[in-house]
Amino acid sequence: MKSKENVEKDEIFEILSLSPTPVLIIDKDLNIVQLNEAIASLTEISADEIIGMKCYDFLKTDFCKTEKCLCKRAIKENKIISEEVIICVTEEEVFYKVIATPRKNKQGEIIGCTESLIDISTIKKLEETTVKMAKEIMEVANPIVSVFEGILALPIIGTLDSKRTQQIMENLLKQIVETGSKIAIIDITGVTMIDTLVANHLLQTVSAVSLLGAEAIITGIRPAVAQTIVHLGIDLGEIVTRASMAEGLQYGFNKLGIKVIRESK
Repeated sequence: MKSKENVEKDEIFEILSLSPTPVLIIDKDLNIVQLNEAIASLTEISADEIIGMKCYDFLKTDFCKTEKCLCKRAIKENKIISEEVIICVTEEEVFYKVIATPRKNKQGEIIGCTESLIDISTIKKLEETTVKMAKEIMEVANPIVSVFEGILALPIIGTLDSKRTQQIMENLLKQIVETGSKIAIIDITGVTMIDTLVANHLLQTVSAVSLLGAEAIITGIRPAVAQTIVHLGIDLGEIVTRASMAEGLQYGFNKLGIKVIRESK
């Protein structure tokens, strides 16, 4: 006749075997006492070999053997702990969402924890692809053009929010450093609205451009935007502004001592 302990183990094993999610059962000393087929299939090590191993020798995450250990925290804090971690069950690094759940006996005493592994590597790849695409779209939507040696032009079109303005300006500063340009024309003809935060970002950018040894010119301020700037009490007194990009370009030529001569026919 089976003891209650053996019956309990068999029930746990049956539940684990049916789960498609890789699961480990670990005792308070971090020894693996049970696992299911889903996690055994992740490695060439046999289930019999895995049982008895320390969980940190099997999972090999950055959290293992540190105070961030999910199993230790779940046992100590008596609550479910979850983190996104890289696991090296094989030589390949895979992103998993690891969920550590305290495991208790019939008396309610914590005797270890259950660790469930959810493969999120596909989601992570999609996130990376999305970020990359967003960056590429941003670069296409806000091209920084080298219009002449030493002169960059940044035409901005559409609605500006703080995040977009910050990204645009970071790209501009990067281009100034890479090209050694001395003039940066920021054309906002295509901007229909501007708020305090965006205006402050523009002012900060002009200051940052100056610190890089270059000069920023803002061109194409529309009447409605000009009224908003005045209404917000934003002082553009020390910033060079021109009505159009053409005028800004002419200013840049004059500043760099470049003469444009119309060729006679």
